[in-house]
Amino acid sequence: MTIKGASFTGATVKLDRNAIAPLSLADSEISLRMPAHDNGYAILAIENGTRAAYGRYLFVPPSLSEIAPGFITTVAGVGSYAGDYTAATAATIDPMTVAFFDGETYVAQPGANRVSRITRDGLRVPFAGNGFSNDPMPPPAQPVDPLSVAINFPRAIAFDSRGNGFIGDSSYRLLRVNRATGLIETIAGTGRDGNSPEGVAAKGAVIGLVSFVAAEPDGTVYFIDFTNARVRKISTDGILTTYIGTGTFGFSGDGGPAAQAQFSLQNSDEGALALDSDGNLYLADTANNRIRRVEKRTGIITSLSDTSFQGTALREPRGVAASADGGIAFTSGPQIFEYRNGEIVRRYGSSQGFSEPGTPLESVRFSFTPAVAFDPQGNVVASDVFNHRVWRLNRTTERLETIAGIGPAILNERGRAIEAVLAINNGDVAIANDGSIYLADTANSRVRRIDPAGNIDTIVATFDGPAPASTRDGTFGGWSVEAAADGSFDFATLDSSYVLTADRVVRRTAGSGSPKCGFSGDGGPALAADFCQSWDVTRNPSGNLVVADTNNNRVRLVDRTSGIIRTFAGSGAVNGNEGYGHGPTCGDGGPATSACVNTPYGVAYDDRGNLYISENGERIRKVDTTGVISTFATGRSSKLTFWRGNLYTVTGTQLLRFSADGTPTVLAGDGSLGFAGDGGPATSAKLFMLKQSAGIAIDPEGNLYFTDGDNLRVRAIRYGAVLAPPNASISAIANGSAIRVTVRDANGGPAASVRVDFTAPASGSSCALSSSFAITGADGIASVSCAPNCIAGTYSVTARPLTAASAASVSFNNSARPCKRRSVHR
Repeated sequence: MTIKGASFTGATVKLDRNAIAPLSLADSEISLRMPAHDNGYAILAIENGTRAAYGRYLFVPPSLSEIAPGFITTVAGVGSYAGDYTAATAATIDPMTVAFFDGETYVAQPGANRVSRITRDGLRVPFAGNGFSNDPMPPPAQPVDPLSVAINFPRAIAFDSRGNGFIGDSSYRLLRVNRATGLIETIAGTGRDGNSPEGVAAKGAVIGLVSFVAAEPDGTVYFIDFTNARVRKISTDGILTTYIGTGTFGFSGDGGPAAQAQFSLQNSDEGALALDSDGNLYLADTANNRIRRVEKRTGIITSLSDTSFQGTALREPRGVAASADGGIAFTSGPQIFEYRNGEIVRRYGSSQGFSEPGTPLESVRFSFTPAVAFDPQGNVVASDVFNHRVWRLNRTTERLETIAGIGPAILNERGRAIEAVLAINNGDVAIANDGSIYLADTANSRVRRIDPAGNIDTIVATFDGPAPASTRDGTFGGWSVEAAADGSFDFATLDSSYVLTADRVVRRTAGSGSPKCGFSGDGGPALAADFCQSWDVTRNPSGNLVVADTNNNRVRLVDRTSGIIRTFAGSGAVNGNEGYGHGPTCGDGGPATSACVNTPYGVAYDDRGNLYISENGERIRKVDTTGVISTFATGRSSKLTFWRGNLYTVTGTQLLRFSADGTPTVLAGDGSLGFAGDGGPATSAKLFMLKQSAGIAIDPEGNLYFTDGDNLRVRAIRYGAVLAPPNASISAIANGSAIRVTVRDANGGPAASVRVDFTAPASGSSCALSSSFAITGADGIASVSCAPNCIAGTYSVTARPLTAASAASVSFNNSARPCKRRSVHR
């Protein structure tokens, strides 16, 4: 390729930060050969001293029809690209905490597993994180390049006066980017959950999940240790102590030492920390509906004296920030409050919604604002999560301004699917009757459709907040999508279920629409029931809706006629928001309604009416048609799909097929995390699917599609569901014009769901096959018919299982008979 510009003499050319030697370099033109690269956008950088210019280059994957059976490719998505090295106001962003240093803005992006920097001239560039979560990657033992590190769901970034950046990592560690060296290191935590004693060195200490962070100018740092119900402090000498909290959530301690007080957070997304210019620490005590303050001089904790505005009580405050002039700001849902001198003096936002830049501040609407900050000029800056914006509330102009983000729009929303920007860390996929792919693009709050020509479009979208934002039908942001024979689709959100009818109407089918986690409604109307993070839906053979009510540890069923809901499996031993894995497993051999079902993620029925449940990424349970539960298979699993006698699931690094007896076969993935392998054998590819929801769908030809979630792509294996098992054998017999073949696996058992291709002679004595292929049933048998032509003679028809080495032939003998002649009219 050729790059044209100016001042290239002496420049360095880089592709994704790796140097490339140009074929030629002149002051106004560079010629180079692009190296091999996996599909998606790559960033070209021309660097010359302190100056740089950037551009993006799209590497296109091979199409599914171009690759061999059993090979893998990407059919949608460009990975983690979201507008890097372009104007921040033209990029996609999923913001939480915002921080400032040296005239630049830094944004923690938990959903993207990274922190971004917005330069003085408005470019968005990466600051830390390679875009992957680090489960179960270990923390770096030594300082390394910040862009090479996997950071798990970073909610916060804070700076000391020297420009050292502190990042909270949800994988039980606190990170620091050293301003002087430019390298990142772990300053507390080992990557595993625990609780080291007081007064030990922070480096190497075991800590809990780090959510929010604040730093003093001298480098003293505070962080919320969520799993240990504490706010911890690391002093400048590196010693770890507790600053707030007893180790148990609750409410106590106002007027006394902060280390003996209790605060309360329902989940790790709640809470926030901020320091004022005197070093006093503010805590958003979300579940107690308070803002707490710890005086640095005395260590005494108190609550703000006024937590209401015009008679309205403060509800679940989240973000908190301190201004240079002694005020603070905090957030509550879609509202932002400013607090000074013991009272709330201003409020921004009223109801959930979206406001265009330039809107007067008294009229603005936000979706949900979990974080707030003051910029160096004293303007309030807010993260608007579901609108995907970072806003500045400009006090000089009294108008709303965009710092970063194009939300609720997204990059490449319509066009070629291989150029689309997806947010499917927890997405699902389904195949429509016309061959279209329907995708739950979760973090983008959209249902998207990929047509048979490979073009993507949005079918359903919501811009009003956490979807659904209210009980209004027609809004959506789903985690599951399941196709029905009538052309409709069922969806699950975290609190309700919906159907997208064949005529594109969205209707709620279960759940009250309340975004709060809860359990209620059994024995009554499903539309009045409460769920707690329901990750999947399906239909049983009778058409009843079945919901994986994940953190209620139940599978629930909605009768299609009466609309009444009941528990179908699981006794709900443990309920609770973000309670993943906290329940027990029990009850095998007994009634499913009495069993302990631990965190059901996926549900699917086989052809006989047995229900399969993926449980906490550890096992698959089976509920037979009599209601008895048992363990079908062990090991990690996510969403489940049953097709032609086999069960399919994703393990995180591999895609598996289970036969009827629970025997697994690896269809994709070499067992290691990453992204690689498009255009080659699926079993040699690298996958990255560690979240709760990785969808699988299979089209009528047996092509297998799945969401490679952490890689933010939809990938496909050509004929992935109809490949012959290793060392398969085949036998064939002819009975009249019928050909029947039997495919067996290496152990001699019947091989279900295997495509067998049949070949008859192209000329001479032959027959017309009823189909060029057939797919074996659960008994390993497939059949086609062979209508003889009019040419006498003996010939053979060959049958070969797809990708198998063995083949079988049957012989036919056509007797001499006159050929039928075509009538000719003159």
